[in-house]
Order: sequence, then structure tokens, then C-alpha cells
Amino acid sequence: MAYYVGIDIGSQSTKCVVINQNGDIVGFSLVPMGGSVERASERAFRGALEQGKVQEVNVARVIATGYGRKMARMADGQFTEIICHARGCYHLMPGIRTLIDIGGQDSKVIHLSKNGSVGRFVMNDKCAAGTGRFLEVMARALECDLSEMGARALRAKNRVAVSSICTVFAESEVISLLATGVDVNDVIRAIAEAVANRTVMLVHRIGLEPPVAMSGGVAKNEGVVYALEEILGVSIKVLSTAQLVGALGAALMGRDEVEGLDRFKTIK
Repeated sequence: MAYYVGIDIGSQSTKCVVINQNGDIVGFSLVPMGGSVERASERAFRGALEQGKVQEVNVARVIATGYGRKMARMADGQFTEIICHARGCYHLMPGIRTLIDIGGQDSKVIHLSKNGSVGRFVMNDKCAAGTGRFLEVMARALECDLSEMGARALRAKNRVAVSSICTVFAESEVISLLATGVDVNDVIRAIAEAVANRTVMLVHRIGLEPPVAMSGGVAKNEGVVYALEEILGVSIKVLSTAQLVGALGAALMGRDEVEGLDRFKTIK
């Protein structure tokens, strides 16, 4: 059996997915970026093959995506993260029309056509505000575990605001709120709402069309997801294996190339 590999090299981590001919994920890995894109991509590649018990000789195509896609030496080709996220999203949830992806240092909103192709998109990769990096900085300022922030945001009782859109100024604002005795959970909800408000600005630039899905590491933060739902007035489907959507899409693009499939016609 032939297998296909997708590698998504982001700003903070590298994700790798191995799929079979049916598009099922048989192995995956996620490794921190560290100081070398090439080493991170190699570790992710080997880790995914090992988890899936797949021999490299049985890999028919390796496709890279993300910021560092041209640095993946084992890749046979590259596609942009916009195309790969759309492909991976529609494979997991056919019918999705708007995809919100918030990663470590960028965020993007993609409108998908009925057949899963990219209609239009907008991306923020110039500012850390509204990204996972923003949440990491705030978690350190609060001395709070990043993984706990989503649940704690939902336990907030009072509404306060973090109005600064700059990460540095927002951190100072958070510290000031704590100094005045504001409950930590209330501050955490304000941080989640700040991320959501920043993302909603992108959504409005391309136009909202349900159903809506969310991918990326920040999709694991329930507070941000809830805030987005509240502001947009829609239910948001959080994709399973949210951080792997881009890598999955890359693997699928590789499979379609090798097997001579029209990716739009094969989306069910």
C-alpha cells in the first residue's frame, strides 16, 4: 500500500501527517521548532512514520506547506498553507464554508466554495496580537498554565476589557488589572475576547458564511471559541486534530497528484 506525507512547518512547531490511500491518518507527530527548520522537519517526518509503522520506501509523495516549506529537504513539492488548510478542513468536515485558523504567530480566515476550493481569504502575519503567541505572553504575565486558560475563561463572573491590540501594551494592561484586584479568571476571559475581537475583524473582511469551522492550536482554547461564537452569533465546529489540518491537507494534495485525481471532484 502507498502512503502519503504532509509536513506543515509553522513559526513555532512542525506538524507531520501520514495518510493511506483512503485519506485516513495512520501516523502523525508534532515537534517544537527549536533553532533549525531542517532538524524539526526531519524529526517530525521520522516521528510520524514511526508512529504509523510506515517504511519510508512505501511513501509515494511528501508535500510541505507552511512558512518553512522550502526548507523541508525530503519534500517532493510544496503548496501554500491556504490551499492545504482548505483541503484538510473540507476532508474532515465537508460543507464547511468559513474556516478560522489561529496558529502560533498568524491567523487566517478562508472562505471555501461548495466544492472545497478557496474562494477568498485574509491573513494576519504581521502582528502577534490575536495569535497563540499573544496567549503565551499573557499566560506568563498571569503565571497561568496556557492549557488551563480556556476553561478558566469560561469560569469568569465579571466582564472587564483588554483594549490594547498591541501585545506589549496588552501585557501592561493585564498587569494593571491584576494590581487593582480584578479576578484572574475575569482577566483571562478578557484576553480570550481580545483574541476573538481581533479575529472577527478578519472575518468581516471576507464575509461570514456558515457553517464555520476552526483549526490551529488556539482552537483548543474553549474561551476563545466561545467568545468567537458569541460575537459572530454562530456555532463553530472545532476540527478534530485541529493542529494537523494543514499537514493533512498537504498529504491529501500529494495523494491526489500521484493518483491523478481532481481534488475538487474527489471531495465528498
